[in-house]
Amino acid sequence: PYAGIYPTASPGGWLLVGRTGLTLFDVTADPPATLTPGTRIRLVPA
Repeated sequence: PYAGIYPTASPGGWLLVGRTGLTLFDVTADPPATLTPGTRIRLVPA
């Protein structure tokens, strides 16, 4: 029931279960991360 989320493209090693068009990290935003630890997300088939 747990997953890691990459905020940018990177070689990570985790199995990928999906992708999003949302910007998950923006250094100019406040806060810079769209999601914080503990945020629940729902994955749906595309």
